[in-house]
Amino acid sequence: MKLCPRCATPLEETRVGAVLVDGCNGCGGVWFDYQEMNAIALSSQLAYLEARFQPASTPKSVQHNPMCPVCKTDLVAFTFQHSPDIILDSCTQCRGIWADEGETQAIFRRILEMQGMTAMEFRKTESVRQKARQAMRFLAQIACPQCGKANPRVSLQCSACASSLDGNDKALCPLCDQPLHQISMGESPLEACPECCGIWISQKHLSEVARHPPIEIARMEEALGKPQVIYSPEVVQDIHPVCPRCNQALEERAYAYHSSVKIEVCVTCDSVWLERGELVRAAEYLQRTLT
Repeated sequence: MKLCPRCATPLEETRVGAVLVDGCNGCGGVWFDYQEMNAIALSSQLAYLEARFQPASTPKSVQHNPMCPVCKTDLVAFTFQHSPDIILDSCTQCRGIWADEGETQAIFRRILEMQGMTAMEFRKTESVRQKARQAMRFLAQIACPQCGKANPRVSLQCSACASSLDGNDKALCPLCDQPLHQISMGESPLEACPECCGIWISQKHLSEVARHPPIEIARMEEALGKPQVIYSPEVVQDIHPVCPRCNQALEERAYAYHSSVKIEVCVTCDSVWLERGELVRAAEYLQRTLT
């Protein structure tokens, strides 16, 4: 088990794309094994990591001579040439890097400055992912289960025999671009992302599912497993989540007028994207209003 170099709290793994990074929920720092920081340095995920690991509400004592969580040797302070004011700690043996609370976001901002980009300009570059995702879904082909005719993957009906193609296309997560898996809550169908454990559901079925006891919904979410990726609100804005079916931009709305629960809605197909935990909070809000 890796321990935090600063406060000795067990480090917790989180997935950033294909990279597993270790962070501390005691002091908010992040440990990067060799080359891990380079692998994600040019993505908004550095900002995500800053939001993912937050210092505990009760601050822990901090060691001023941090020790490598892998080699158990003293870390050495250093700076990147482009960021002399951001002091990091590195292991001379395994070449891992420790970033204290606030330092990963500072590095991300410095990288944008070096590229002459503002945060808004960076978000515009993310639209390339959205366009590529749309093109992939429209260009991909699936065979009709009845006549074998090739149809665009997004088609709902075969162009040759008019058979239904609904259900043959696995929708992609609005955030992770991973295929959603079909699940159910009672008789209501849902789709869930294996990476972030978010849920995609029609507004009709959301009304049905939200009437289940919150504890039952929590058990259903636990059965999905532990999220491999957790997105901060800032990163969600950077990613530009789009509807898994219509490829239209999702709009953030409140679950109900007086609710603090935020959901992402597709105005084209009236379906809803809920991040991990939001379905439980929606059910809790509905339970309070009905009692």
